[in-house]
Order: sequence, then C-alpha cells, then structure tokens
Amino acid sequence: MNTQPQTLPYLLTTEHGMPMSQLVIKGSGLRFTQTIADGLRAGGIWLVMQDKCGTVAMAKGDIMMLAHIDAVDWLSDRQIVLNLHIQAEGILHHDAAYASTTRLQGETIALWSQATLGSPASPLPALDTHDVLVTRLLQSWQAQGRSLPDDHQAFPMTYPPHWICWRWLEILPISLATKQRLLKHPTPLLCMRYIKKIIRHSDLSVQPLR
Repeated sequence: MNTQPQTLPYLLTTEHGMPMSQLVIKGSGLRFTQTIADGLRAGGIWLVMQDKCGTVAMAKGDIMMLAHIDAVDWLSDRQIVLNLHIQAEGILHHDAAYASTTRLQGETIALWSQATLGSPASPLPALDTHDVLVTRLLQSWQAQGRSLPDDHQAFPMTYPPHWICWRWLEILPISLATKQRLLKHPTPLLCMRYIKKIIRHSDLSVQPLR
C-alpha cells in the first residue's frame, strides 16, 4: 500500500463503506463520468463522506477512504454502476477551500489495524463469536438477509476488533461528526465502547439499523 501523499479524483457519497469491503455506487452526468475515467487512469479514487443533509467531511485531517475501481457498468442500468473495493483509510491533507475541484490530496493510514496488532506486551485481543459486538452484528445482518462478506472467510472463529468496528460503522445511523471522531481515534477501543453503549440501549435484532 502506497503511504506517500496521493492526489486522486474523488466522489462524495452517503454510503460510508469501510476498508476490507465492497461498495456499489450509482451516478450519472459529466462530473461523475469524468471522475470514473480519471480514477481508472490514476488507479484509484478517494471517497469523501457526506450525510443526508449535504454536510461533507472535507476539512484538513478528516478521514476518507481509498478505493480501487473493480468494474464499471456503463450500459446495463439507467445510471452508471461503479463497483469499488475499499482498500484503506486516508487522511485529507488540506481544507476543501484549498482543494482542486476534481482532486484531493491525502495519505493512507492504518491506525486501527496497527493498533489491533499491538505490541507483544499488550496486543488487542481478537473477538470471538461469544462477544456481543460479533453476535449482534451477525444477528443484524441475518435480519436484513445479508450474507457475510468475503472477508469473513479469513476470520471463521475470531475477528480483529478493527474489522468488527468497520462493519458496524457501515450500518450504524450515527452522525457524520461522530463517525469521524471515532475513526480518528488511534485505536478501535473508543468505537467498541460506543457501540456497546448503543447495544445496551436498543435491541438491534428487533430494530434493524437499515
């Protein structure tokens, strides 16, 4: 993974996919088409988080996602269908006011995955299927008729904490500001505590998140 600053085309999206996942985005128009073409040439695009009210996370230091374009369907749908593989988190290098209208500069980071590995003296333990974060996540997916992501095959009995937190952040209806705050924390521990607090106050298996 390239950890040097990268200036890439970007898309604003209300679908907040996290690393180690697939994402499908549909769009149309000249701007969307040009971004896809530029992303194919550049080898990737930045995904910038936006909420339903139009607020975007485009301040210096905000977290965005680096995505690889796996496939583009130009013709089968009324809109262009973009299949993405989200590879890593990135940190925005400059405020939106100083950004190009079509490209952003950022640098990939791996705070949570590195924190999960931890030090030999105090690594963050993997989560097994008895952990409430794992059981409630799987129950929520089952209630929605969702299948397990391909990554699940790599963790049949235990799950890295950062992987579980990423999956929760993809489905939790939390504010953009809160999501950014959790992602900027150097370890997944704050996110784990936050999700457990939500679980204590709601029955997620009865009230699907989406």
